[in-house]
Amino acid sequence: MIIKFKGKCPEQNYFKTSVKGNSNVDILTFQLDRLFNQIDLSNFQVSLKVKSNDLSYVDIITNLAVENTDSVIIITYIMSPPVTLHRNLDMQLELKYGEFLWQSQIFNLTLESTIAAEQIIGKNYPSILDLKAEIVNYQTHYEFPNVGNEKNIYIATDENKTYRYDLTMGKYFCIGSDYSEIETIIIGG
Repeated sequence: MIIKFKGKCPEQNYFKTSVKGNSNVDILTFQLDRLFNQIDLSNFQVSLKVKSNDLSYVDIITNLAVENTDSVIIITYIMSPPVTLHRNLDMQLELKYGEFLWQSQIFNLTLESTIAAEQIIGKNYPSILDLKAEIVNYQTHYEFPNVGNEKNIYIATDENKTYRYDLTMGKYFCIGSDYSEIETIIIGG
């Protein structure tokens, strides 16, 4: 998910992403202008303040990847398991250099509690649902049948991944976590 800032304000104050408890794919990318009030922020130390709404988790995260371009700073954070265990999080970016402190406006990140698998599958693979496919849950993908049903969607709950079986190839393909193929995520729309 990419969160862009205009000055100290994110594009919006509330974001929904991913699934609670799944830290395999949760990457937040922040983009902010390199210049703020004619001050170059590119050499500042970056941290991310995170707190759960129930205050059971509070942390200041400093293991962030920072990339500077001519006009923007790109900050990447791979969410750690302790962060993804909480459904509602308030976050704030902080950049420090000597006595100067830049802080973003606080924004909220909500992690979904479930995946709407049928909606996602129906949108990306409508022919599967037209064939009255079954969604079959297994604890692990090792429990899948040796020969699967091409109509079915198989979910490995321990990995939080979805698979389909290809009869021609004789194997399962992961269809629910190949996030490198995501081109656009529309937030709040």
